[in-house]
Amino acid sequence: MFQNFPCIQKPCSISPPRRTALQQLWEMFGKEVFLSDFYLFGISPFVIDLKNIAGEGLEGILVSENGKATLPHHRFEEIISQRLGKGGPLDGWEARIKKLDQADGLKDLIKMKGWTDQIAMASGGFSLSIVYQFDKNRLHPIRLRK
Repeated sequence: MFQNFPCIQKPCSISPPRRTALQQLWEMFGKEVFLSDFYLFGISPFVIDLKNIAGEGLEGILVSENGKATLPHHRFEEIISQRLGKGGPLDGWEARIKKLDQADGLKDLIKMKGWTDQIAMASGGFSLSIVYQFDKNRLHPIRLRK
Protein backbone atom coordinates (compact mmCIF):
# COMPACT_ATOMS: atom_id res chain seq x y z
CA MET A 1 0.00 0.00 0.00
CA PHE A 2 2.77 2.44 0.93
CA GLN A 3 5.24 1.51 -1.82
CA ASN A 4 3.87 4.15 -4.22
CA PHE A 5 4.15 7.03 -1.74
CA PRO A 6 6.77 9.57 -2.95
CA CYS A 7 8.55 9.58 0.44
CA ILE A 8 9.06 5.80 0.17
CA GLN A 9 10.24 5.87 -3.45
CA LYS A 10 13.11 8.25 -2.75
CA PRO A 11 14.56 9.66 0.45
CA CYS A 12 13.40 13.08 1.56
CA SER A 13 14.14 15.24 4.56
CA ILE A 14 11.57 15.72 7.31
CA SER A 15 11.62 18.81 9.48
CA PRO A 16 12.14 18.27 13.23
CA PRO A 17 8.62 19.48 14.14
CA ARG A 18 7.06 17.15 11.57
CA ARG A 19 9.26 14.26 12.76
CA THR A 20 8.08 14.90 16.34
CA ALA A 21 4.44 15.00 15.22
CA LEU A 22 4.85 11.75 13.26
CA GLN A 23 6.46 10.04 16.25
CA GLN A 24 3.59 11.17 18.48
CA LEU A 25 1.03 9.93 15.95
CA TRP A 26 2.84 6.58 15.70
CA GLU A 27 2.76 6.24 19.50
CA MET A 28 -0.97 7.10 19.56
CA PHE A 29 -1.59 4.55 16.81
CA GLY A 30 0.25 1.87 18.78
CA LYS A 31 -1.80 2.61 21.90
CA GLU A 32 -5.05 2.52 19.92
CA VAL A 33 -4.18 -0.84 18.35
CA PHE A 34 -3.11 -2.21 21.74
CA LEU A 35 -6.39 -1.06 23.34
CA SER A 36 -8.55 -2.25 20.43
CA ASP A 37 -6.96 -5.69 20.42
CA PHE A 38 -7.37 -6.06 24.18
CA TYR A 39 -10.97 -4.89 24.02
CA LEU A 40 -11.95 -7.16 21.13
CA PHE A 41 -9.69 -10.19 21.58
CA GLY A 42 -8.37 -10.12 25.15
CA ILE A 43 -4.76 -10.08 23.93
CA SER A 44 -2.58 -7.60 22.11
CA PRO A 45 -1.20 -7.48 19.55
CA PHE A 46 -3.58 -9.93 17.90
CA VAL A 47 -1.77 -11.58 14.97
CA ILE A 48 -3.14 -14.17 12.55
CA ASP A 49 -0.67 -16.13 10.40
CA LEU A 50 -2.45 -16.78 7.09
CA LYS A 51 0.17 -19.05 5.47
CA ASN A 52 -1.89 -22.20 5.88
CA ILE A 53 -4.86 -20.65 4.01
CA ALA A 54 -2.83 -18.63 1.52
CA GLY A 55 -4.21 -20.46 -1.52
CA GLU A 56 -7.83 -19.65 -0.69
CA GLY A 57 -9.59 -16.86 -2.51
CA LEU A 58 -7.28 -16.85 -5.50
CA GLU A 59 -10.02 -17.61 -8.03
CA GLY A 60 -9.99 -14.91 -10.71
CA ILE A 61 -6.73 -13.35 -9.48
CA LEU A 62 -4.17 -12.76 -12.22
CA VAL A 63 -0.68 -14.09 -11.61
CA SER A 64 2.26 -12.32 -13.24
CA GLU A 65 5.02 -14.09 -15.17
CA ASN A 66 7.26 -14.02 -12.10
CA GLY A 67 4.55 -15.80 -10.08
CA LYS A 68 3.33 -12.84 -8.04
CA ALA A 69 -0.31 -11.95 -7.54
CA THR A 70 -2.11 -9.06 -5.92
CA LEU A 71 -4.93 -10.15 -3.65
CA PRO A 72 -7.27 -7.25 -2.78
CA HIS A 73 -7.68 -6.57 0.93
CA HIS A 74 -11.45 -7.20 0.78
CA ARG A 75 -10.77 -10.78 -0.36
CA PHE A 76 -8.74 -11.42 2.80
CA GLU A 77 -11.53 -9.92 4.89
CA GLU A 78 -14.09 -12.18 3.20
CA ILE A 79 -11.99 -15.31 3.77
CA ILE A 80 -11.34 -14.48 7.41
CA SER A 81 -14.95 -13.45 8.09
CA GLN A 82 -16.29 -16.66 6.53
CA ARG A 83 -13.97 -18.83 8.60
CA LEU A 84 -14.51 -16.94 11.85
CA GLY A 85 -18.24 -16.75 11.24
CA LYS A 86 -18.37 -20.54 10.97
CA GLY A 87 -16.20 -20.94 14.06
CA GLY A 88 -18.35 -18.70 16.26
CA PRO A 89 -16.05 -16.08 17.82
CA LEU A 90 -17.32 -13.16 15.73
CA ASP A 91 -20.53 -13.00 17.76
CA GLY A 92 -18.62 -11.94 20.85
CA TRP A 93 -16.63 -9.33 18.94
CA GLU A 94 -19.72 -7.85 17.31
CA ALA A 95 -21.41 -7.58 20.72
CA ARG A 96 -18.38 -5.70 22.10
CA ILE A 97 -18.41 -3.32 19.14
CA LYS A 98 -22.15 -2.68 19.55
CA LYS A 99 -21.59 -2.01 23.24
CA LEU A 100 -19.40 0.97 22.28
CA ASP A 101 -22.55 2.76 21.11
CA GLN A 102 -23.78 2.78 24.72
CA ALA A 103 -22.54 5.00 27.55
CA ASP A 104 -21.54 2.07 29.78
CA GLY A 105 -19.60 0.51 26.90
CA LEU A 106 -17.56 3.68 26.43
CA LYS A 107 -16.91 3.86 30.18
CA ASP A 108 -15.60 0.29 30.06
CA LEU A 109 -13.34 1.16 27.13
CA ILE A 110 -12.00 4.26 28.88
CA LYS A 111 -11.28 2.20 32.01
CA MET A 112 -9.53 -0.41 29.86
CA LYS A 113 -7.47 2.33 28.18
CA GLY A 114 -5.96 3.22 31.55
CA TRP A 115 -4.99 -0.42 32.05
CA THR A 116 -3.54 -0.93 28.57
CA ASP A 117 -1.56 2.33 28.79
CA GLN A 118 -0.03 1.08 32.05
CA ILE A 119 0.71 -2.33 30.52
CA ALA A 120 2.38 -0.69 27.53
CA MET A 121 4.52 1.55 29.75
CA ALA A 122 5.48 -1.33 32.07
CA SER A 123 6.39 -3.66 29.21
CA GLY A 124 8.26 -0.98 27.25
CA GLY A 125 6.14 -1.42 24.12
CA PHE A 126 4.17 -3.94 22.17
CA SER A 127 6.72 -6.52 21.07
CA LEU A 128 5.53 -9.92 22.34
CA SER A 129 2.49 -11.62 20.89
CA ILE A 130 0.90 -14.97 20.34
CA VAL A 131 0.44 -15.83 16.68
CA TYR A 132 -2.75 -17.63 15.71
CA GLN A 133 -3.43 -19.79 12.68
CA PHE A 134 -6.65 -21.24 11.34
CA ASP A 135 -7.37 -24.84 12.28
CA LYS A 136 -10.37 -25.34 10.00
CA ASN A 137 -12.69 -22.55 11.19
CA ARG A 138 -11.16 -21.92 14.59
CA LEU A 139 -8.12 -19.91 15.56
CA HIS A 140 -5.39 -21.92 17.22
CA PRO A 141 -2.32 -20.39 18.98
CA ILE A 142 0.80 -21.67 17.20
CA ARG A 143 3.77 -19.79 18.67
CA LEU A 144 5.09 -16.72 20.41
CA ARG A 145 6.43 -13.95 18.23
CA LYS A 146 9.01 -11.47 19.49
